[in-house]
Amino acid sequence: MTINVAPTTNSLLAKRHRKLGWHLALAELCDNSFDAGGSQVVIEFLPEKSLAVTDNGNGCDDLERMMTPGDHYGQDTNNLGVYGVGLKDTACWLWGTLHVQTTCRDITRSLKVDWSKLAKQKGWDLPDPLEEPATDGSGTRLLFARTDRTLRDFEGIERELSYRFSPALSTGKQIILRRRKRNTICTGWKMPDLEDIVSDRFEVDGKGVSLTAGIIAGGGTDRKHGFTFSYGHRNIDNCAIGSGGHSTKHICGTIELSREWRLERNKTSLDDDSTDALADAIFARCKTIILKAESQAKVYQNTALQDSITRALRGMLGEKTQKGRRNKTNEQDGTVAPQSGKRKHKNAKNRQPGQRFKDPKRGGLFRMEWNEYEPEKLGRVDLLGAVVYLNENHPRLAHHKSTENEDAILDMCLTLMTYADSTHEERGQKLLPFSGGDDVPSVLADVLARQQEQQANPS
Repeated sequence: MTINVAPTTNSLLAKRHRKLGWHLALAELCDNSFDAGGSQVVIEFLPEKSLAVTDNGNGCDDLERMMTPGDHYGQDTNNLGVYGVGLKDTACWLWGTLHVQTTCRDITRSLKVDWSKLAKQKGWDLPDPLEEPATDGSGTRLLFARTDRTLRDFEGIERELSYRFSPALSTGKQIILRRRKRNTICTGWKMPDLEDIVSDRFEVDGKGVSLTAGIIAGGGTDRKHGFTFSYGHRNIDNCAIGSGGHSTKHICGTIELSREWRLERNKTSLDDDSTDALADAIFARCKTIILKAESQAKVYQNTALQDSITRALRGMLGEKTQKGRRNKTNEQDGTVAPQSGKRKHKNAKNRQPGQRFKDPKRGGLFRMEWNEYEPEKLGRVDLLGAVVYLNENHPRLAHHKSTENEDAILDMCLTLMTYADSTHEERGQKLLPFSGGDDVPSVLADVLARQQEQQANPS
């Protein structure tokens, strides 16, 4: 079949080299299955780097739209599918050959696409699908044969899918991972026990929000501390947005968003003009418990190193008005909150890329915090919450922390921020002062030079 308004085959190569990763790729396929009314998704990791994903949803009666980048096959059960890129992004990232077999309205349709061959064609020309009477119920099976990707972290995929699709799993839906004929059922993520719980339903710019949050009982922590944002059948993000620049290490909450909110391309974060207003609304409701939890934590732990790293990190990013000074009071918190005038920008659209992370309403610039992850993980960057989390379970970082090696810790922060810049190019929000044609090593050298200058000439 030939598409009338066809995408170029060059776009396939661009999708092939996107930094999608296994977690996002599989999440896109689960989204499609649940959007199609499925209650069970089986993901099979097969020999020769092949993958099969099977669901019991409504199937598809228009493979032309299903396989066209940018086109969206809508159904009444749709919850998250909007952009028409999920399956195509995943298929091109995996590469190899995709064999689709789907049953809808008593007809089974099948189509086989070799992405490598298609990319070499001058035009977008797919074979016509085969059709035959159905012999079984509705559903879809996707077989990705001889892909370019090797699975290396099966347990990590299980953890991530269990967390991402907790809302769906809590309603009885299933995600089953199958490897070497052994089944693993994703169990979902549950919030820890909470104290001083805050609950509210409200609107931000006409868009619905449902919030439940509290202090983790007994002064404990959770790997998903801060706020988990959910949309439909999945969690889209875990971040510190709405923290007012304070630590959320001992806070845990869920924020359910209505369908009016706009998500990023692969639905892992918000991409909405009302994000700043949402942050203000969350902080207004959670300020009391956030400050209480932060105050309690400082009684039990020394935050001097963490605060010092935060000040140095902000200085390295060249913010002349945000240089930290040691507090001359008896308080152990050595930070000084950045001050801003009361004048507001009349046109928020004039902000430069990355400017949202330097908004004093968000608590100033990026800050650094310790968190607990698997020992092999270095940490992560919370883009919306403006936090660099370093893993205190990582042996090297634990050593730097115990020896209070600030320079090494700062370099680790820069490493993570550089990675975040390179993997989230679609957001147009750069953490470091990179631009399109900049040489990354040169930019990093300039940032490190600022650090050296600040150490030689402290304000």
